[in-house]
This record gives sequence, structure tokens and C-alpha cells, in this order.
Amino acid sequence: MNGRAATIIAGLVFAADAAAMIFPHLDYSAHLERGRPGEESFGTLVDDPPTQVIPSPPLPIDYERTITPAMAAAIAAYEAHLENRDFEQAVDSARLLLDVIAEELGSDHVEYAYALSDLGAALHHAGRNEEALAPLQESISLIGAANGLYSPVLIGPMAYLGMAFQGLERHEPALDALTRAQHITHRHWGAMNPYQLKLVYAKAASLESLNELHEAEDQLRLGLKLSREQHGEEALESLPALYYLAEWLRATGAFRPALSLYRDAMLMLAGPDGEDTPAMVPAMRGMAATFLLEQDVEVDRGLTLHRRIVELMEARPEAFSATDRIQAYADLGDWLILFEREEEAWDAYGKAWALGQSDPTRDWNEYFAEPRLIYAGPNLTVDFMGYQVIGEEVYYDFEFRIREDGRPSHVKVRDSNLSTLTRSRAIGFLRLGKFRPAIVDGKPVERRDYRIRRYYPTVAPWDYGKVILGGGFGSTPRTRLERRWPGSR
Repeated sequence: MNGRAATIIAGLVFAADAAAMIFPHLDYSAHLERGRPGEESFGTLVDDPPTQVIPSPPLPIDYERTITPAMAAAIAAYEAHLENRDFEQAVDSARLLLDVIAEELGSDHVEYAYALSDLGAALHHAGRNEEALAPLQESISLIGAANGLYSPVLIGPMAYLGMAFQGLERHEPALDALTRAQHITHRHWGAMNPYQLKLVYAKAASLESLNELHEAEDQLRLGLKLSREQHGEEALESLPALYYLAEWLRATGAFRPALSLYRDAMLMLAGPDGEDTPAMVPAMRGMAATFLLEQDVEVDRGLTLHRRIVELMEARPEAFSATDRIQAYADLGDWLILFEREEEAWDAYGKAWALGQSDPTRDWNEYFAEPRLIYAGPNLTVDFMGYQVIGEEVYYDFEFRIREDGRPSHVKVRDSNLSTLTRSRAIGFLRLGKFRPAIVDGKPVERRDYRIRRYYPTVAPWDYGKVILGGGFGSTPRTRLERRWPGSR
């Protein structure tokens, strides 16, 4: 999720009863003046985790095929190009297959409809979604006429049609196609069948884009339930679905449920005596980011978790790639910078840089020579910027130095579309930020003329446009959405 649903939580006024902070630069006691930072404010500390692959069994479809030798050769070429991700060549092979079928069986044969589906799939994979619509829609029409409206053969082209619409940001028709495909799986294999898993996650993506957040979350919960039904409550195959849901909950501010899921994962993955294992690292990273975004008294547990990750990698170096170990030291350094423990941070960065000297998989000198955002400082609030900015994209372009300790200095404004009345506060908030400094020859150095564009969230507060008469008669009831998201108190 580059911060799935992060726009929901970004910019909401932080509640006074959650203002306890461990480090001084995140003191939000003046919560009406400083906006609560969201995921976009924390840079490296909440980097998106690697994409999880949801295990999904192949559809158990058995249907009559008419395959000639010439068709078999064209199908083999098509499948080989897909396997190798040569999608433009796959498009050419699919067109050739259509020509072969038209010549040998006729364009009214159902095999022609199947090949149209192959062409649509290849066009989608090649990023040519507008072109994919026509062959997929024609395929669905012809297959339905030949095999019936609820033929399981329709699931594939309907799914691809939904994904092609998604690629065009047309999420209403995408949902329709994906839901139709899902309904066919229900008719053949029941409401809890595992063959709908990919459809479930595709639907969640479109629902999120349509701001149907509760419905999207329901799909992610269904995905975890389906995965556990298929593999078992404690099965490792269910972990990707668990991580997807945990990341969503974190992004939408449901921190306690997210932490509970990460704990479940860590318990599943712990060693026989409860010791840390290499498989626990994704859950530990996710839990650390959740503690940070929750910004409660346990925020320092994120630092503790990253210390544990480094200790684990030092004890079991053979279980991790050089890249993983370098990144673990760099991440620990970033957390130490956030907690103003610079001397320990330099040690962690130095170890990361030294490991990079013997790792040929990446130019680590170039990587460490570029500063990285750790914390961008508080957000400007809608209350301060003015309610006329609600729903707008507002920003400041800054130029500044990043000192050896990771702090911005000599801040200048290059451009902004906000009122000049916000300028001094925006500069002051940026000065509270933290960066991983540029590291050259293993040592932090000052970087001059560094530029960033800082966007500020403009989501309306929960009570915007409402009249609140008190807690009794006449008060405006809060919706389920308002009760759930942080800042809605």
C-alpha cells in the first residue's frame, strides 16, 4: 500500500488524550497547531514491505478442447512468452493463434472465443488495457453463448476484464466483472472456495480506489479467512493474507488489531523455545512501523524490534542475504536517529556501509551517498491552512542543508501554492525533521542544496460542516467511519 488508505488518517487533528511521546520532537501536546503525521511523514521507517504473493490454487476446470497441431504450436509459443514476461510477443502469438483457428476451425468455433481471451490477457499484461477490452468482452459473450452464462470457463476472461478496467481507473465496471467471476466460483465450489482469492484482492483494490473502505476491508478479511480455511489457522501459507490485512489496518489507523495480527504471525514463526527466527523479520518490521504510527507510549518498541532484527542477523548471518543485512543496519540507524541516539546510529551506518563494500549486487556507495527521509516533521493542519484547501493538493518546495547529524538547516522556500501566512510554520516544522545523512567512506557528511516537495494532507476533520449541540438531545450521531479513524474524537 504505498500507505493503503493513508489519506484517511493523514491530516486529522491528533487527540489530546494520546499526546504522550517518548522523544521530544514528536510532542503533540499542542495538537491544534501540529497535524498528526501519517505514513508519508516517516520515510524509511515505514517503507512498503515486499509484495506478498497470495497462494491460489488453479481453477479445477475440465472442458472439451479441439486442438490441432498448428494450434498447439501457437499456444505453446504464447504460453512461453507469458512465462518469460515477453508480453508484446505474447500479443503477437495470440493474434497468430486467432488466425490459425479461423483458418482451421472457423471464427465461429468456441476455440476462437478462448483465443480472444488469451489475446485480451496478453494485451492487459502489456499495459494495453484499452485494446484489451474488446477481445475480452467478445470472448465472454461467445463463451457464454456456447457454454452457458455460468460456465467456469468465463472466470478467467471476466477476471482479466476486471483488471483491464482497473488499469484504466474505471473501477465500477471493474467491480462488476470481478464480482460476476466471483459469483461463478460460488455456484460451482461454494461461498468459501479458495479459487476466488485473487478476485477478492482485486476487488479490494477497486473498492479502495472508490473510497469504499469498509467494503475493501471486508474483502481483505475474507481473503484471510479463505486462506485459513484452505491451509489451516497456523499454516505459513496464510501469512501473506495476514500481512495484507495487517498493513491495511495499520494504514487506516486500527493499530491495536494490526498489532494483534503481527503478534499472531510472530508466535507462529517463533522457534521451539520462543526464540526469534529469520522468518519473523517481516512481522517484526510491520509491528515496529505500527508502534510508530500509533504514537502511543509504546513507540520505543519499534526501536527494540529493529535491535532484535540486527541481533538475529548477526547471530544467523547465513540465513540472510548481504542486502538484507545491510538494510537491517541502515534501518536501525534510522530509528536511532529518530530517537536522537546519533553515536549509536553512526556505528550502525558504518557497519551497513562496510558490508556494502563486499556486496556486488548493488552500488552501495551511491546508495549511501544520497540522504534519506526519516521524519518530515509535523503536518500543517487544515485548521491552520484554511478550510478552502480541503480536497486540494497543497505543497511547499524546500531547499536546505542536511547536516551530519541528519537535521535540516538553512531552509529556503522555492515554491508553494499555499498562503504566505503558512510559510514560517512550514519552515519551522521542516526543521524538526530528521534525515539519514549522506554517508561517504563510512562517515556522515553534510549535504547542501537538498530539495524536497512536501505535500500536506487536506482531509476534512470528522466534524466539518456539522452542528454539535452536546452529548444529549440534538447531537449529530457519528458514523461508523468517524468512530473508527483516529482523530475523530
